[in-house]
Amino acid sequence: MPHISRRRFLGGVAATTAAAGVAAATGFSRVGATTAPAPVPVVDENRRVVIIGSGFGGSVTALRLAQAGVPVLLLERGIRWPTGPNADTFSHMYSPDKRCAWLSTSPTLTSTPPAVFDRYTGVIDRVHGDGLDIICGAGVGGGSLVYHGMTLEPTEPLFAEVLPQLDYGPMHRTYYPRVAGMLRPATIPDDVLNSKHTCPTRSSSTTSRPPA
Repeated sequence: MPHISRRRFLGGVAATTAAAGVAAATGFSRVGATTAPAPVPVVDENRRVVIIGSGFGGSVTALRLAQAGVPVLLLERGIRWPTGPNADTFSHMYSPDKRCAWLSTSPTLTSTPPAVFDRYTGVIDRVHGDGLDIICGAGVGGGSLVYHGMTLEPTEPLFAEVLPQLDYGPMHRTYYPRVAGMLRPATIPDDVLNSKHTCPTRSSSTTSRPPA
């Protein structure tokens, strides 16, 4: 049996995974098929740093490495969504279509009325776990596509309830201020807070404006 390098093995695994994703997206099945799909070429490359995902974590890591002069390859599974002042980029909450879900035939989030559509590489993926589901963005920008522009520091009791294994003190003194210094959050303007676009996510009992 010929020797297979670790790099070529991983490349083959990636190619197989990509082929499976294409099959899922297109509904292709080998059962009853008359022709086999074309093989996916394996590319052998050497990269110093490979970052998977272009969300907050991946993009910031890529930025810091690039600033330090380190060449970086940033990989993203989702598409680059068009943006602009009048862009109708994403589907609406109450009339969802295939753009709202990652390779799913139904909305990732609940909708009224229920919808069924073709599988598509949409913007939101839902990863089912044991007692915990993860909602994450799929596309260039990752979670920044779906986090609604809200930046809030949790209170210490809430932090301890959700993440009891972590110490709130260093987060409050060092890391939350560091993030705020980079993002420069500001108070939501009244016209934005009171617009129809923020109504579904705003509690009727809210009396103060959270920072954006």
